Amino acid sequence: MNNKQLSEIADATQTSKATVSKVLNHCYGVGNDVRERVFLEKERITRDISQKRHVPIYVIMPEAPDFFWNCNLLQCPGYEVKYNIYSKLGDTAMVMRYLKEAVMVEAKVIVIVAQIDDEIKSILEEIADRKLIIFLTELNHVINTFYVGSNPIEDGKRLAELCNHSLCTEDRILLVKDVLPCQSETSIARLNSFLQEINPEIKYDMLEVEYRINVSWYPATLARELSPFLEKYPYKNIVCFNGFTHHLCSALQKIKKSYQIKCYGFEKSPRSMEYVNMGYLKAVVCQNFTKQLEIAIGVAEKYLETGTCPSSKYVYVKSEMIEYL
Repeated sequence: MNNKQLSEIADATQTSKATVSKVLNHCYGVGNDVRERVFLEKERITRDISQKRHVPIYVIMPEAPDFFWNCNLLQCPGYEVKYNIYSKLGDTAMVMRYLKEAVMVEAKVIVIVAQIDDEIKSILEEIADRKLIIFLTELNHVINTFYVGSNPIEDGKRLAELCNHSLCTEDRILLVKDVLPCQSETSIARLNSFLQEINPEIKYDMLEVEYRINVSWYPATLARELSPFLEKYPYKNIVCFNGFTHHLCSALQKIKKSYQIKCYGFEKSPRSMEYVNMGYLKAVVCQNFTKQLEIAIGVAEKYLETGTCPSSKYVYVKSEMIEYL
């Protein structure tokens, strides 16, 4: 796209040329509303996809949650890897846009991190018979697709074993469970495995939360939902399964109970040590995102060279247990 067109889009969308360039090159640091305005204006101006380029490996990943960005965005010798960044996990509209672009540039392999709803599942099932589709980190059962990520059943079991070792049978724990619309198969599998492994003498209650990943004020809402439970029973241990343990810690910080509450969960974030130092964060089971991406790119390379799909639908990468003092 030439400089004149960049300027025209910037003027029409009331943004800078630098922001337009970021959006069109699928870079970090641009909100979803701006991305959508820029893409719509680009389509209005051009309407011409004849100059499309072919991209063999097309990767779709979210900028947030930020724990995905503990890994390097790897390249593949001999094949172009195009990374397409969308703002937040759970943004169906932007994922759909990228999937349509992947078809347009005739990508042979699509590596995707996304929560799957009916709309995304439909397009994936439509194209899976002619492309290799690899899900990264988010467990799925979409037909003719493959998964590279943690084993959520094993991860839930390991966290339960830690709780069995760390907690007294007199301790009562609160479990935070996702409910629709943002319930993921990964968190469901972790929770079910945890419940099978936890010492039956340890009593627990369940708090169901409609997790709203696309809103910045979620920790405040979670704090309001937690408060009645903490008034009913002075839980000193809380476990969550959706990978956003730092939001749970933030909610507890807002509540400011007089006694210390320990959080157990999944994934670390840049703020993890801050919550450890405050005394909230006790342990997390953390996925090895870098290794998962490395394996996925390797699988893509083999497919491009030989046309061979993975022998198994699921490739599991061992997670790390981090127990803080």
